[in-house]
Amino acid sequence: MVYGFGAPHLPLYKIAVVEPRNFNWRDIKVVDTERDEGLSPNLGRDLFCGRPVHTEHFPKVIRYTDKKPIPDWAQHQCMHMVSPAFKAIVEAIEPGIHQFIPVRYIGTHKVHLADMWFMVVCNRIDSIDRTHSTMRFDNYWRDYPLGRIVFNNAQIGTAHMWRDKFIMPASTFMSDEMGNALISANLTGFVYGKPESV
Repeated sequence: MVYGFGAPHLPLYKIAVVEPRNFNWRDIKVVDTERDEGLSPNLGRDLFCGRPVHTEHFPKVIRYTDKKPIPDWAQHQCMHMVSPAFKAIVEAIEPGIHQFIPVRYIGTHKVHLADMWFMVVCNRIDSIDRTHSTMRFDNYWRDYPLGRIVFNNAQIGTAHMWRDKFIMPASTFMSDEMGNALISANLTGFVYGKPESV
């Protein structure tokens, strides 16, 4: 079984990169640029292609000025930021696979608020069942998220968190074990769905 995982449309969190001042997420590049049969792992998709990235250009400090509590998972541009609690669950279930890059949250007057982590999902697989899905496939799933999407458990194998190499826009998917652990911990900031799988 599978969880679809991502950001809600609301609430939005007031987040801004403080350091470096000239930050551009497009400066973050994938380590392995070799093409496979999936969508190109670079060309602006570096952060969500399912492969490790070079980490030297990640922000070091982020200003959080929202009145809502800091969520356990948030998105800024193409980057996912997670709490230590979120990171601990991911590492316990799938250790040493995904990248976690430290970032410091500050508030107004540079008050330290929290130590957080950027998370880069580093499993890149073909997880969609061709027989049961009704989306149109032409080098990638062109109608996603419209149409019927069905995952194939055999193709997923032992992966617990992944990006599908043929889905655009990119989404994060999780195994039942990973999704249930995050939900049971009452972590905040994300929504989830339960797509079909065979």
